Amino acid sequence: MSHSFWRSLPERISFFLMAIIFFVLLGQVALRPLGISFNWTQEFTMTVFVWLVFFGIAAAYCRNEHMTVDFLYNILEPGLGKTARTVWRFGIEAIQLVVILVLAVSLVKVAIESWSLRAGSIPEFRIGYLYLGAFLAVGISIVAQIGNVIEYFSENR
Repeated sequence: MSHSFWRSLPERISFFLMAIIFFVLLGQVALRPLGISFNWTQEFTMTVFVWLVFFGIAAAYCRNEHMTVDFLYNILEPGLGKTARTVWRFGIEAIQLVVILVLAVSLVKVAIESWSLRAGSIPEFRIGYLYLGAFLAVGISIVAQIGNVIEYFSENR
């Protein structure tokens, strides 16, 4: 598959998750006047929303449009030489990578610890699934961040 497909995958997943939220809530609202109500929609949409947030973050990483310390770039980079600018950029990128790696490890740990817990209104749904979905998105963010670093340093040799 092409490079652009993988870069756009989190956006596609985010669109799909948003559509799921929309149609589940639309169904809940449309069927309520008929006396049909689903008790699982709130818990389900909150879980999907959490996944949507994490896949949105992954999409930002894939597009290299994530939040970063722009003011440090703007203040310090103009006065730095090429080598110092490269070291500075590498340091910032490394810190971002460490933060998302710690997040990934934490998500796995919490998924394991909460695996026996089940959602109240969806008894088949393990709470650990919530964290595993977020971990998948963070994994995409890690791969995208590494790709962005490699791309930056290959362009600025």
